[in-house]
Amino acid sequence: MNNADKPITAIYDKNGFPQRSENFGDCPRLIGLTKREHFAGLAMQALAPYSSIQPPEVAVMAVDYADALLAELDK
Repeated sequence: MNNADKPITAIYDKNGFPQRSENFGDCPRLIGLTKREHFAGLAMQALAPYSSIQPPEVAVMAVDYADALLAELDK
């Protein structure tokens, strides 16, 4: 699991694996938002007040900012 996919507030079991919540179909889900989702949400809050940027553009830019931060943190 790479840094971007780790939960922002991970809860790990005794073996060091993130705990999972209930299974939804065949797909177990991690508990909480991923770091990428959290960072994108923070970037979106900063970009949203600029009325000249359309919502789809804000979403793309927010994910770009989140990816840039995660890449820098991985260095």
